[in-house]
Amino acid sequence: MNTEEELDIEIDPEVAHGVYSNFIVIANTISDFVIDFISIMPGIPKPKVQSRVVLTPDNAKRMLISLQENINNYEEENGEIILEKDNGSEIMISGGRA
Repeated sequence: MNTEEELDIEIDPEVAHGVYSNFIVIANTISDFVIDFISIMPGIPKPKVQSRVVLTPDNAKRMLISLQENINNYEEENGEIILEKDNGSEIMISGGRA
């Protein structure tokens, strides 16, 4: 898609609100990447997947590149994001083959 083209995208209010996630599980097959966004909270014995996104491999790579560009822009404006170990607030990522 040409970067000068604008998409007319509609979003439902329920989706626009978003979901909170502090744990991510990423799995892949030969044809798909599956990203599960999970919320782990104290006192809740069994966390649930809040949202699942399934991507083709090429779109997963496009997402990776776009996310890296956005993180770079964020850090240019706000300073480096420091990943602290075991502080309870970082996004945890677990991955593997489905």
